This record gives sequence, C-alpha cells and structure tokens, in this order.
Amino acid sequence: MDRGRHRSIRSVTEVEAGRAYASRMTPLALVVLGSSRRDRGGAYRISRACRRGVAEAAQLAGKLEPRVVVFSGWAPNCGASEADQMQRLWTGPEV
Repeated sequence: MDRGRHRSIRSVTEVEAGRAYASRMTPLALVVLGSSRRDRGGAYRISRACRRGVAEAAQLAGKLEPRVVVFSGWAPNCGASEADQMQRLWTGPEV
C-alpha cells in the first residue's frame, strides 16, 4: 500500500469533514418540546416540566443569542396549543 497516497486522501477527508461539523454552523436555534396535562376543568395546560423548559430556554437564549426559538405542541380539544401557552410564558429576548 502506498502510505503517501493514503495520507493525502485522509488529509483531504479531515479538511472536508471539518466544514460539516455542527459546532461550526450558524445560526443557532433552540427547540422546546411541549408537554401537557388535563386540568380539573378539562382543559389541557402545559406541564410543570414544560414550564421549566421554557424558563431554561429563555436563560440559554440570553447567553447563546439564537436566531429562532421553536415551541412545539398541540391541543387535543381545539384549545390553546402547548406551543401557544409556551410562547405566552416566554421571558427571553425577542428573537
């Protein structure tokens, strides 16, 4: 095996791979997944864990300056979706 040739192929691969790493990509996005429970009145409200996730994302957004924050979630009864409820709780920077 020609070791000189092998080294040059590996070097090109390492250089090309370095361009594809996520740590070198911008801009950043934060994604907060919804979670809800039915309350005593029958409405779906986001869970305590979900509220903590929104608070943590707000803190991270202040430090990391994401271009976008995505809230995901739904509501089974056509009420306010988890995403809508999380957006109302948002205290982080305007994104």
